[in-house]
Amino acid sequence: MWAGSWSRRCWAKRNALGGRLLAIAASRSLQSRLFGIQPLDLYSYAGAALLLGAVAVMACAIPARRATLVDPVKSLRTQ
Repeated sequence: MWAGSWSRRCWAKRNALGGRLLAIAASRSLQSRLFGIQPLDLYSYAGAALLLGAVAVMACAIPARRATLVDPVKSLRTQ
């Protein structure tokens, strides 16, 4: 259990680091098209990360909430 959890954390950290590096590279290449913000604006990156995090939480929470409302015995009998 711990090994699987550790590997998922490492995978998530690598992807987060890769995403940050790609975002910095993309912001530098799009610098001429960014109006009103700096290429490495902390608030823009934090806002985007919070928005994506909220969407991810909702994408997990809504089906989980619906699954808790199903009676397990009734579900097993229909199969």
